[in-house]
Amino acid sequence: MRSTLISAAFVALAACGGGDDGITLIIDADTRIDAPQRMAAEVPCNGVNAPNVMTIGSMYSPMSQSVAPATVVLFDMPAAHNAVSDDGLFDADFGVDTCVRFDTVGTYAFHCSVHSFTGSIVVEIQ
Repeated sequence: MRSTLISAAFVALAACGGGDDGITLIIDADTRIDAPQRMAAEVPCNGVNAPNVMTIGSMYSPMSQSVAPATVVLFDMPAAHNAVSDDGLFDADFGVDTCVRFDTVGTYAFHCSVHSFTGSIVVEIQ
């Protein structure tokens, strides 16, 4: 469909004829509209009253949590587990409380790098 539209536009412009009017037509065939880049950032945990992700045995609790944009989530990790973003956006290390603010709508998957169990934060307009 896209190549048909580009071809039609090119033919229409070529059919106009006329002399060299100094206009150069540049077609970028790789231009596409993508979803906004997901954004998450580690922030200080001081005084944060936030939704919490922790582990029970070898699973996250909760395994998936839905939050609104700009929500801070506290990852309360024990010494045996961590939570590493699949996209490299955050890393809640072993035995450390890490707070992450999720700004953009989307699903943010994470996993324990040692045990491979998974979880996610789903950011949606609520």
